[in-house]
Amino acid sequence: MLADRRGALGLPFRLLLAFTIATLAFPPLLQTYQGLQARLAREQLAGELARLEAAATAVFFGGPENVQQLRVDLNGGPHFAIREVIFGDPVGNRPAPLCTVRLSDGAELSYVFLDSQVPIGATGGGAATFPPQLWDLSLSYTSGPDGSFVAVEALP
Repeated sequence: MLADRRGALGLPFRLLLAFTIATLAFPPLLQTYQGLQARLAREQLAGELARLEAAATAVFFGGPENVQQLRVDLNGGPHFAIREVIFGDPVGNRPAPLCTVRLSDGAELSYVFLDSQVPIGATGGGAATFPPQLWDLSLSYTSGPDGSFVAVEALP
């Protein structure tokens, strides 16, 4: 009979202890999960930009009248909220081998096209800005007052 009372008294304590441990472990696990999701979204975006760089390189070195279409996913995800993606120099508003990703929290990430050094910008010669979504883009070889570059524009 004594063993039964110990079990009856020990069970609530064990349940309380298990609940306390689970409560203490949940916030760090959630933070780790959110960080992992943000890292995966950044890696996916970097992969999309690498594909765009490869296509832009092919267009640029293909010469005048060279055009290529490409579908890119510029979405960030719930833990990596993208506000806009800018191809070219956002400060000088000119084509450049640079992509700037502005996040909703105010941070900026820069992806420099180091391998190709191909300048990318808008059709008119400035920087091309896109909101986050799945885009069908047209990449075309263009010559302007600042030299030759690859123009990026959204297809309808």
